[in-house]
Amino acid sequence: MGLGFGTPPSAAAAASFSSSSSAVLASSSSTRAAPEGKLSSLFRYAHEPTTSNTDSSQKEPCPHKTISSPKIVQRNLLSDAHVQIPVEKFLKTNSKSSNITLNEALHRFDHMLRLQPAPPIPSFNHLLGAVARNKHYSSVISLFRRMQSSGLPSDFFTLKILLNCFCSVNRVCDGFVVMGSIVRRGYSPDTVTYTSLIKGLCKVGRVGEAVGLFQKMVKLGCGPSVITCGTLINGLCRTGNTGVALGLHEEMVSGQFGTECKPNVVSYGVIIDGLCKDGTIEKAKELFQEMKGKRIFPNVFVYSSLIHGLCCERKWEEAKSLFNDMVDQGIQPDVVTFNVLIDALCDEGKMKEANGLFELMIQRGVDPDIFTYSTLMDGFCLVGRLGDARKLFDSMTRKGHKPDVVSYTVLINGYCKNWEMEAAMNCYREMIHQKVTPTLVTFRILISSLFMEGKVEDARKLLGEMHVHDLGPDSFGYKIILDWLCKNDPFPEAMELFNSLDDCKVEPSITT
Repeated sequence: MGLGFGTPPSAAAAASFSSSSSAVLASSSSTRAAPEGKLSSLFRYAHEPTTSNTDSSQKEPCPHKTISSPKIVQRNLLSDAHVQIPVEKFLKTNSKSSNITLNEALHRFDHMLRLQPAPPIPSFNHLLGAVARNKHYSSVISLFRRMQSSGLPSDFFTLKILLNCFCSVNRVCDGFVVMGSIVRRGYSPDTVTYTSLIKGLCKVGRVGEAVGLFQKMVKLGCGPSVITCGTLINGLCRTGNTGVALGLHEEMVSGQFGTECKPNVVSYGVIIDGLCKDGTIEKAKELFQEMKGKRIFPNVFVYSSLIHGLCCERKWEEAKSLFNDMVDQGIQPDVVTFNVLIDALCDEGKMKEANGLFELMIQRGVDPDIFTYSTLMDGFCLVGRLGDARKLFDSMTRKGHKPDVVSYTVLINGYCKNWEMEAAMNCYREMIHQKVTPTLVTFRILISSLFMEGKVEDARKLLGEMHVHDLGPDSFGYKIILDWLCKNDPFPEAMELFNSLDDCKVEPSITT
């Protein structure tokens, strides 16, 4: 049965599920068999395991069997008998894990398509599910098309996998087309199906629609899981709707969605992180104590989120106390935890403490990343310790970290702020030599500093180099140049530059 997703469907097609299927959904409370035959094996969904006890060893009728002559059957048995047993053993061993590689999966799929008779659909579902768990979503969609073109039917679990894959690659409209097919074929969408769509809507920023779908799901008697709620809470927090997310969390706590949908460490972590980023640190601390009171033990993500929130509020002592509590509880701080604290200390110019934390990080076996190095370098530059910043830069490269544009720009900015223009230009040339593309910020720092130093020709050369990298001065950059030209009295050049703003598609500001 074709689903018609070869091209992106229209909005009307995507909405067909909600407009034509409500009556079917309202009257259905359990999964019903599809026309192809009785389901015999339960697929473990890519991001949320099911709880059915269906016996996967049962065989379902194979309406897609073809009639072959005895000679063809004998030839098929001779050529594929050595494959049949390995396929079944392979699927049983690997379908519920992430051990299978994409190449192995494609090889097995090709063999399964050649087998006569073809394996039952649940076997294909196991393979598609394994590929989906490895996040090869586009490959699953391609394999499903091959199943269709080979005349193989699909069942409820095939469609669930397909729907999840569409939503995972931001093709939510196609996901709704699959949902429409699920309903038209007499199946009842379950919690996992709705969760996939809610996740897909949140991923593309359509959080309002995700909330509406969640409400519809509950109204139709399909209870959300903790993963459903956590997915929606995450989407709400990411779009600044922390208040709505908090309301949903409180409904979970009150048991409105049943005992199986109580907050866990993941959902607490998401809402605490959202509250911290929203600046609502006191409420985040309250939830932190609430989860501990319920014997839901915070993990490294929860601690790191709260420490970051406290640092943003400049509550250093509380952040330090929480860090120590984390270590006392036997929770190993990760690179994010250390980066949060190091960044906060560098912002305050507390380089002794920041460097001490950096050394502690290494002692505890946590490898610094490029953000760690760049943050410390910036901190050293802010307090004028350029030598230490350069040593750290060199140490970073020796340890196998390739400096990025941020690392170079931090160092260039430090040199410029301390009027070491030759060192800044050398760093810029090194950056170009290493094929690291400078940004507008990099050029702005260098050009403004060169003009202030009176090195006009060097500044003009850099202006020319900006165009090589498909960049041009922004309004702020032109202001710097115009300001210097006017102060040094080459007024005709200033007017010529000002008139060129339109050609460069730069909007002059009031100050310009």
